[in-house]
Amino acid sequence: MPTVPSWITRAVVVESGPLRTDVNAVKDWRATATQVVVILDDRKRTEIRFRVDNLRPIGAEHRGAELLDSRDPQTAMRILRYRADQAVEDLAGEIARIRLDKVRSDREEQAKRITVLRDKATAALAALEPWL
Repeated sequence: MPTVPSWITRAVVVESGPLRTDVNAVKDWRATATQVVVILDDRKRTEIRFRVDNLRPIGAEHRGAELLDSRDPQTAMRILRYRADQAVEDLAGEIARIRLDKVRSDREEQAKRITVLRDKATAALAALEPWL
């Protein structure tokens, strides 16, 4: 009978989708004879089931999910890349959303919008720091 890997307590779940990749830590887990059920450390406390023999996800809604050891160097690098990509996407979205030309005469509103951009840019730079 297959056993649950010892690294399950520090595992992460990477869910790759067509528009976005999410990385969440495993908050809790339980096992049955055929499945490992993980509860993610996200807002919804998402529960994902994996086959115990090959750790592949069960069910179509989590088809792109992977259960990985967070201390594995390749996994750590993937997580860094995903977080950097997401930070850059967030910044690009905010730049597209904020229109400084619409508030030319309102200096207070300009300052607020520029502060939001600065915060997003700072987050993007922090996520990209391993490559600087």
